[in-house]
Amino acid sequence: MKKLSHYFQKVKPYLKNKYIIIILAFGVYFVFFDSFNLITRFSNGRKIKKLENDIAYYRNEIESNTRQKEELQSNDKNLIKFAREEYLMKQKNEDIFIIDVNER
Repeated sequence: MKKLSHYFQKVKPYLKNKYIIIILAFGVYFVFFDSFNLITRFSNGRKIKKLENDIAYYRNEIESNTRQKEELQSNDKNLIKFAREEYLMKQKNEDIFIIDVNER
């Protein structure tokens, strides 16, 4: 018991105040132990930013695919060109040669 009182005497007087102790206890509780603590808030904030970036990416992809679809539906030459390039389709009297530019 003597040691405990010795340590208690070394504590600063403002840390002995019961109101400051309660405020610090609530602060620690809200920072670390609450269901909406700061760590959870920061991780959720990062997830929200990632999801917002994903939304922007997919909106751009939808926009580009919509433009490509309209372009293909409006002109038969574009549709034939797309079918030949992407799906390697050909007419009966044609041969297809695939040249891989990346292979060197």
